[in-house]
Amino acid sequence: KTFFRAGAMEYLEANRATGLDSQATTIQKLARGYIIRQQFRDLVHGAAEREKLAREEAERKKKERAAKFAREKAERDEARKSDKKKYEEKLKNVRQQMEEADEYKRQSLSEIADRKA
Repeated sequence: KTFFRAGAMEYLEANRATGLDSQATTIQKLARGYIIRQQFRDLVHGAAEREKLAREEAERKKKERAAKFAREKAERDEARKSDKKKYEEKLKNVRQQMEEADEYKRQSLSEIADRKA
């Protein structure tokens, strides 16, 4: 058996508690630092991810606008072609009617001239 004089045990217990406190404080300090570093890493990674998603969204919208513009331009061009074709057909019909009218006038004039002669 070991016997301590009066107060020695309390002194040893106090030193042990102080040693444990400093070790616990060190462990807590390291754990808190690790947690904060993880949170900061996640924060930076999250910001980078949000920026990446924003860039992708902007690029997607830009491509959609370009495709929409190209589609609308093709539709306008097709409508112009269709309108031009209709105009040319109407013009052709009017010319044909004018030629028929001119031919009718020539025939009428030649018939009148034949009757007079």
